[in-house]
Amino acid sequence: MACKARFLGFILLTVICTSKLIAQDATMSEAALMARKAQDPLANISAIQSELSLRFNVGPNHGNTYAALVQPVYAISKKKINWIPRAIIPVVNTIPNIGKGQVWGMGDIIGQLFIAPKSKGTWKWGVGPQVSLKTRTADEFAGAGWGAGFGGVLVGGGGNWATAIIAGHLWGFGGDFSATSFQPMVFYNFPSMPGVSLSYQGMITYNWKGGSGNKLTFPLGLQFGKMFSLGRDWGLDLEAGAYGLAVRPSGTGNWELKTTIFLMIPN
Repeated sequence: MACKARFLGFILLTVICTSKLIAQDATMSEAALMARKAQDPLANISAIQSELSLRFNVGPNHGNTYAALVQPVYAISKKKINWIPRAIIPVVNTIPNIGKGQVWGMGDIIGQLFIAPKSKGTWKWGVGPQVSLKTRTADEFAGAGWGAGFGGVLVGGGGNWATAIIAGHLWGFGGDFSATSFQPMVFYNFPSMPGVSLSYQGMITYNWKGGSGNKLTFPLGLQFGKMFSLGRDWGLDLEAGAYGLAVRPSGTGNWELKTTIFLMIPN
C-alpha cells in the first residue's frame, strides 16, 4: 500500500507540474502573439500607449525637457475594412528662457483615422486623414494649431521580424506650419524569449517652415521591449531605449531616453 500511495503521489505531482508548464507555455505563446499585434499599427486591437521621453542639453541653458505622448487607439472591424481611429495627446515640459523655471502643459492634439483593407498577405496598408486641434496651454507647446493633413501606414515582415512605416503631413490653417513625419519601425522578436523584442522606432520629422539647417530631425537608437499577458486578452508591453539625434535643429537637445507603456485592452 505504501508503494502504491507513493506511486499515485508521484503521478499526481507529475500531472500538476505538467499542467503548470503547459499553462506557462500557453502564457508565453500568448505574450508573443500579443507582442506581434502591438507591433502592427493596423492590428484589430484597442490599446492605450504612453510614450515618456527625457531629452538632454536643450536650449541655451542646456537643460532637460520631458514629454509624454498618450495615444489611444480603437480599431473597428468591418467585413472588408478596418477603421482605426487614433489620437496623439502631448503633455510636455519646456524651458522658455534662461532664468525662468520649467513649464508644463499640453500641446496640440492630433487625431488620425486609418482606413485599411483587410489582407491575408505579408503586406498591408492603410491611409486616411488627420486633423490638428489647437489645445495648447502655452505658446511654447505650439504645433500645427488648427490644421489638417493626411497619413499612411505600411505593415510587413516575416519570421522573427516585424516592420511598419507610419508617415504623414500636417498643414496649419494659419499658414505658419507645415511638417512631414516619417516613422520607420523595425522589430526583432527573440524566439527563445517569447514577447521580448529589440527595435528601432525613431520619429523622423521635416519642418518645411524651419530655417536653414533647422528643418530635419533624425534620431538613431534602439529600444528593448517585453510583452506580458495579463489574461483575458489583456496585455502590457514595457519598452525602454535611448536615441541620439544625429541631425537636429539647433537648441533641441542631442539625445533622449524613452520608455513606452502599451496597455492592450480586450476589443
